[in-house]
Order: sequence, then C-alpha cells, then structure tokens
Amino acid sequence: MEQNDKIDVFQDGNDTQIENIFNKAPEPRPTNRVSKKFAMTAIIATFIILIIFGSAFIAGYFTAKNNGIEADMPMLVQAYDYIKKYYYKDLSWEEFQERASIAFVDTLDNYSFIQAKTASGSIALGFSTVTNYYGESIVAEIYENSPISQATASTHCINPTIIKGKSLKTLSFESEVDVSSSNIKLDIGDKIYAVSYNGIQPICVDGLSAANLKTIISGSNTLSLYFCKSDGNGGFSDANIYRFDVEKRYIVTKYATLYTPEMINDSTGTTAMIQLSGFYGSAIKDFALCVQAFVDGGYTNLILDLRNNGGGDASILQFIAGCLINGADVSDKDIIYTASKQPSGSWSYDYLKTVSNAIVAYDDEEEETYNIVNLPALVEGFNMTILCNEGTASSSEALIGALQYYNGTKIIGSTTYGKGVGQVVIPYGDYYIYITNSIYYIPTDENGDGVTEWTKSIHEVGFTPDAENKIDNIIRPLSADKAIARALTLLNG
Repeated sequence: MEQNDKIDVFQDGNDTQIENIFNKAPEPRPTNRVSKKFAMTAIIATFIILIIFGSAFIAGYFTAKNNGIEADMPMLVQAYDYIKKYYYKDLSWEEFQERASIAFVDTLDNYSFIQAKTASGSIALGFSTVTNYYGESIVAEIYENSPISQATASTHCINPTIIKGKSLKTLSFESEVDVSSSNIKLDIGDKIYAVSYNGIQPICVDGLSAANLKTIISGSNTLSLYFCKSDGNGGFSDANIYRFDVEKRYIVTKYATLYTPEMINDSTGTTAMIQLSGFYGSAIKDFALCVQAFVDGGYTNLILDLRNNGGGDASILQFIAGCLINGADVSDKDIIYTASKQPSGSWSYDYLKTVSNAIVAYDDEEEETYNIVNLPALVEGFNMTILCNEGTASSSEALIGALQYYNGTKIIGSTTYGKGVGQVVIPYGDYYIYITNSIYYIPTDENGDGVTEWTKSIHEVGFTPDAENKIDNIIRPLSADKAIARALTLLNG
C-alpha cells in the first residue's frame, strides 16, 4: 500500500504517523486462522502486549521470562507451551507472536485486520474481478494500457470437458481454432474460466477461492487465460470460450479513469464518466487529471462510477469531495462528522472537511501540489449522478452522503455496502495494522428547516437508490451497461 499524507489521529505528537482511513475490509478474509480458543487467548494477550511493549513486541526482542509475561499473562505462555510440546513443527516465540497478532486483529470485527505492505504498482496482467452471486469470477475492471487490455484472443476453444482431480478441476478441449486475426478482446463482464502456465493443463477457476486463484495467476509471468465471453446480459455459453496468451509487466496502479461520451454511448456528447476504483495511492493525481480532462472536453454532465469502490484514505476523500461539492471552491464543506476513540480512552469529535489542495508524493518522486477543480463552479449547467452497488463502501458512502446533501445527487444501481466506521492504519513491521476506532455520521436536513443535522449513520444500512433507479448487479460491458444507460436518461432528460 502506498504512503500518502498522514493524519496523527492519536493527537499525541508521536513520530509514528498513523493514517485515518475509511475502507471496506479486503476480500477474501485471511485464511490462515487459528482455533477459536487460541484466537481468543491471542486477542487478550497480544493486544495488551502490542500497546505496552510497542516496538519491542514487533521486533520480537523479548521472551516470556525476561519481562514478566509468564506471571502477568499465564494463558498466553501456556498456549505457547502446548504448541511447543504438541505441534508437529517448531514454532519460535517470535513466529507465535506474529501469528497471534494477525489472529486477534482479524477477530475484532469485520473491518479490523493486518495486511502486508505492498507497492503502488506491481508486475501484473491488468484486470480485476469480482465474484457474482453464483461464485463466478467476473471481470470488473480492465486497466488502461495493461497487457490484458492490449491482448487479443489467440484461439477459440471448442467443446470443453472438465476433468475432476483430488483438489482441482482441469479442462481439455475437443479442438482449439486459431482466431488471432479476429481481434477479439476482453470486455468488462466476461468470466474468467481457466488458467494455464508452463504448458500445464488449464485449471478451472470454478470452485477456486480468490486467494487460490491469485496464487495460481502469480505462478508465472506468462499465462494462458481462458475467458468465457458474456452475452452482454450476464449470460455465458461454453461455445464462447477464448484463450488469451498474456505476459505480465510492471503496471502503475491507476485509481481514476475518464470515459468519453463515445465510450459510454452518449449521443449528445455532453456526458462523460469518471470511474473511481479506490481512495488510495495516486487517486488524487488520477482524479485531478480526469477532472481537468472533463473541463477541457467541454462536458457538462458527469457520471461518477463508485461501483466496487471499497473506500480508503480520508485525505483523498477530502480532495475529491472538494472537486464535486457545491460551494467547496468558496469555503470548506463538512463531509462527515466523526466520533473517534483515543488511546487515552476518551472520545474526540470532529468534522472531516473538504480541502482546496493536496500535497502528495509517490515513492521517491518530489512532492506535487494539486489544487481542486470544482466542477459545479467551473462548468455552467453542471449536473452529475452516481453509480453504486453492494461493493460501494465507506469513503465512497461518505462521498455519496455529502453529494446527496449539498448537490441533491441521485444514485443509480443497488444498495451500498453500509460501512459507517473508520480505521486507523498503523505501520507494524512488514505489515499495516487496521483497527476500527471511529463511527461517522452524514449530513441531513430531516426537519426541512435548513439546519444541518449530524445524527444519521449508514452503518449496516447503506444507501438505496430510488425505485426507478434500481438496477440489477449484473456486470456488463460499457456498451450494454444498464446503470450507465439509466444515468444518461436522467442527465440528458
């Protein structure tokens, strides 16, 4: 995960910078869990250790005897003793602490977890998937200028046969017809069917967990990916399976993309769409470039696609909200009201406000300043609508609440996730530790008297579109996307 501007949410002046973040927990949840009894022991013991001993705990410099843990936390020591006596592998005290830490944080709630540190870019193919109701992995995003976006199908695979093994299912085909000259490309809404590398038999994706699929895809830099082309309405046929031979390369993650009127079938030429996939990394830069391109293109209507956007860094939310909220160019606007637990045990209450600019640095690059481009102020007749679904969470929901209040923005799609809590993100050795510490409230005027109220939480509730704006959750290519079509109807009258 890339470092951005950080907020000392503990307000203690400590040199350790802790990020304030509003994001949906990653999926799938970690699979290397311990037993319930062991996990509860870990929760009680290791969390106290983490707070009291801090960096000494992380580094693993202490043992049970030399700092009094044996007397103060007998259950922890006893659990480790049992493991040493009975577990069939050797496990050091340091390894035990690391595993216990991961286990206890993961059991606090659905949003607290530990995640390994990752960079803002990676050696990748350039697409992401989501799992649909049937457990199928559907292509939800294709990254611009990525290997998969530039690939074309090499063969059409005829009559697949599934071969069931002990743990995996593989595929064989009656024949594979060369279609390399047909320029068949991957689309959003297509289903990943199987994966092969180093000449092995194609492995069926059906039945694999997201973690196992990721492991298989990471097994080689050159892969053969078998996709079943969608009929444009969420349907698939074994007659439409194509193989794409793709080689990974380094891709810098891009979090915002502008789609022109031509790309989304807007015949008026006035509506463009910005797809925002997360409030992370280079999202400020990416969104700023999209907004400027929107202005330069002379567009007046904006579709903001927040589908499957699970949230992220609060500072990025502040910048993006500043670009979209009415009046944010004149004065800071309150986005959400937060109640946050402090290390002292007290609670702090504050408003998260829009900002007029952001200073960011990525990797070893020099700092750059991005000023907001407030579309309501700059674009005459500006109007917008938002696309959302059950994967729209946290920072995305906070943005929706603010835009509904200040701009009267309509949402299209399905009910959002409903995550009205936030986390602090603490650097923790080779990991980041996310701990839920706050709940937030969105602005409303339920009494209709023009006085802003801060009493409504969307936690475990989410936002539901008006009846006429409800769209199914089927992922379709842009050309057949019903949510986009509905947005164009609303915006173009």
